[in-house]
Amino acid sequence: ERDKARMFSQLGRHGLRFVVDYLPGIAKHFDRCLDQGFYQPFEGFLGRPRKNKDGGSGPLFLGYLYRRIFDKDAKLRVDASIASISAIRQLLLGLKKIVGECSDDVINNEIDNFVEIERVARSPFFNWRDDECEFKGSVKFLDRSSTRDGRGRFVRKPTKQLSADLDRLHSVCDMVSAMLGDFHNESPTELPKHGPGAVSNLSFQQWKYNFPSWSDRIERIFPYTRYACANEALALVDGNCLSPVSYDSRLVVVPKTLKAPRLIAAEPVENQWVQQVILNQIVRRIAQTPIAASIRFNSQEANQKAAVQGSIDGSNATVDLSSASDRLSCWTVERVFRRNISLLERLHASRSQAISLKDFGRGSLPLKKFSTMGSACTFPVQTVVYALMAISLGITGKVTIGSVRKSASKVQVFGDDIILPRENLDRLREMLTFFGLKVNDDKTFGGANFRESCGVDAFQGHDVSPVYIKHFAEEKSPFSKVSSYVAHANNLYLAGLWNAANGYRERIGLG
Repeated sequence: ERDKARMFSQLGRHGLRFVVDYLPGIAKHFDRCLDQGFYQPFEGFLGRPRKNKDGGSGPLFLGYLYRRIFDKDAKLRVDASIASISAIRQLLLGLKKIVGECSDDVINNEIDNFVEIERVARSPFFNWRDDECEFKGSVKFLDRSSTRDGRGRFVRKPTKQLSADLDRLHSVCDMVSAMLGDFHNESPTELPKHGPGAVSNLSFQQWKYNFPSWSDRIERIFPYTRYACANEALALVDGNCLSPVSYDSRLVVVPKTLKAPRLIAAEPVENQWVQQVILNQIVRRIAQTPIAASIRFNSQEANQKAAVQGSIDGSNATVDLSSASDRLSCWTVERVFRRNISLLERLHASRSQAISLKDFGRGSLPLKKFSTMGSACTFPVQTVVYALMAISLGITGKVTIGSVRKSASKVQVFGDDIILPRENLDRLREMLTFFGLKVNDDKTFGGANFRESCGVDAFQGHDVSPVYIKHFAEEKSPFSKVSSYVAHANNLYLAGLWNAANGYRERIGLG
């Protein structure tokens, strides 16, 4: 009752920021304590420690639950209560992902961060902004450009260990890139189809197969008559489709949570179309390489199982990246795939070279990043790049097909969710930093007890993931939201939160 009164008091004083920002901050600290195996007091108005009267450690707030997890010496109990851990995480995280519109100040701050990431990214060696980009010349991870950031400032010289790791990474990248084959020769199963997302140069009502343009850049690699037209006769009738106009992508703000929105790019329809070809090719061809065991493009299950196993034996570490797609530069991509010019040519032709910020009172931003969220190539390319990095760190001797395959069996990557042997975590962190990427320390775990990957939070083999409530139940619910409310109620019930599930159903008139 005391904890409940305190929560409602703080909610009344601070509003929804209390449940979408402050409480999740406590949860990050709590997860770190679980992973390290001991409790450390946290600062803040709910961090006041309770007097140690009954052999347990923890704050006064939710203290009854904490002392079932940590003993009087602040160490993790051998018989730590899984129910108490789940309850604390549910209370602290359950409303973290409430969907809502953010203020203009929050949106502008996110756009400022987007622009700043672009500003500090390294400039590529090849001219990705030209309609014709010849990938001729030698590029490598350790060259003159690697000692400067995107603003031309000198950065710290790589350590001897990192230099050796980058040399090994080159060998792995070159091997796998060459094995992917000629991307200009695709099989019928690799031909495109449209995705479900919005595009930048057509309205919602317009047909996506009626291309308003087909730029010279795309035409060089993806001839219109082969990739976008049923037959050549139709191409002769619809000459506008061969217009040399090249459209920018368009920045779109998508509601994510009340704390921050999600920024994605609406790609030009012709770009999105040919990106689907590359997506299909990468997915099918990676399955034939030695790194296939590390990647499941269409399933998170392998990552989730590996996270649970890591929470039991501590054999692996789970890594999460901040703004992963925005920080992956053309500089990195052109070096990772330097032994497959056909892939680089297709990535260049399908990529948006700039993004329009005009909807937010700004101009057009030229892009040094490889691509943004919204491109069909973003997810597969970043998954392969991060997998190659993690796999290379697990090879101790000569780089061979066998050694790559053996290391790949201990790595799992899905987008920016990376799992690798725990002993390689610090080296991966250093490598990622070298490439301008940023590890999200709050969601990266390499201790003994806790792991998080692809939506599964695991403690010593137990799934302690909270149920996220994304919409407040309304007594007079619009029909369009009822299915979402019912799904929330069902998720609460399946998690064993039966009273909460019943209360939620009663709130929307389904009790």
